[in-house]
Amino acid sequence: MKVQWQETYFKLLHQYSLQQSEAILYEASKLSKALVEKGVGPEDIVQFHLEALEKLFKDISPLRVPGLLLISFDLLLEVMMAYALNFREYLEVKNRLIERLENFNQELAAANRALEMKVKELSVIQELTKELGSCLDLDRTAGIITRHLQELLNCEVNLYIISSNGEWQGYTPDDDPEAVIISKNIDVPPPVLEARAGEAVRVEGRDLTLPLVVDREVGGAIYLQRDVGFSADEFRLADIIAGYAALAIERARLYETMKFQATIDAKTGLYNYQHMMHLLEKEIARARRYQRTFTIAMLDIDDFKIYNDTHGHHQGDKALQKIAALIKANIREVDIAARYGGEEFVIIMPETSALEASVVAERVRRAIMNAGIANVGCGPDRLLTVSIGLGTYPHDATTAGKLIDAADSALYEAKRWGKNVVRVYSKTDRRRSGDAEVL
Repeated sequence: MKVQWQETYFKLLHQYSLQQSEAILYEASKLSKALVEKGVGPEDIVQFHLEALEKLFKDISPLRVPGLLLISFDLLLEVMMAYALNFREYLEVKNRLIERLENFNQELAAANRALEMKVKELSVIQELTKELGSCLDLDRTAGIITRHLQELLNCEVNLYIISSNGEWQGYTPDDDPEAVIISKNIDVPPPVLEARAGEAVRVEGRDLTLPLVVDREVGGAIYLQRDVGFSADEFRLADIIAGYAALAIERARLYETMKFQATIDAKTGLYNYQHMMHLLEKEIARARRYQRTFTIAMLDIDDFKIYNDTHGHHQGDKALQKIAALIKANIREVDIAARYGGEEFVIIMPETSALEASVVAERVRRAIMNAGIANVGCGPDRLLTVSIGLGTYPHDATTAGKLIDAADSALYEAKRWGKNVVRVYSKTDRRRSGDAEVL
């Protein structure tokens, strides 16, 4: 029976929320009389009212809640005043109703404050994840994280990341929102060092330390400082952001590793063939646009097959690595060294004439010869050496393939002239075609 009266009261309150009329108040008075006749108590009326409000609140905007509360008071008071004609407890019920409504209003205000905080948190996290989702660069990722934390918490932010060699690298926000200040060989605060050991998030005075954990491994920490300390809500929000930050940093690291593996020859540490060709095409486009010249060198280790047959492939790999290191150490900073394949290497020398490239190539050749890598398979006093051929853009060729052919032809001539020499391409040089020679 009470369910029936409860539904009747809800419909009446719903109508009154849409149109405040005397006719509806009159219906409310009639309802009060019926409730008295059926033995429904004043507490039930209050319960009907609160449950009806709860149902209405679900279907309206939070901005309309205060207005609906005021409107509902009019209807409730009309019902209770009519009810008071038959019950002396009217005043007691009214006071109880007001108290419960005030409590409800306080709870609603607290819920609104909590909702506002949640909305703010979600907004920050949404913007942060959006930026991090479109960024695969480690330094930019660190900049996004530190900038958002600084703006959100108005505090000093330091991000510390453990590099692949186990050293700490620090990041702090820069005045430029697109930049970040990177520090190496730094003094790491003790709380961050402790976080490295996998300790839980800890607060000490005005400092807040949040370890960056992925798969139970700590890869760094966020270190926040503010004179007034941090509230529990700020602590919780910073911890959530640290979780997103850890995943984003790990993803950027994996991307850098994959990018490195895609461009670097694993055996020598130089650029691989595919990336070398990409860089060569870029250099040709740049030289064509600005009408500049550049030279490439093709290097081949002399009698390397004999070295491998004598010493084995393991020692051969070590020799390749040593020669690759010597090449890299003896070229200029602007030059690009790559492994072409097998025992062949390529050096791209931007803004360099054939004469200037000969000086660089000769320095590399001498360094390898003077390294004293014995090749006893060729004789007791024989050493590993390299022959080098040079091809220059645009004098010798204007495409990547033909430029490599020119350098390769010069290399072939260097081999014919006794090996361990540098040879500049000439149009009279013989070209290799498989195992055959063509003029």
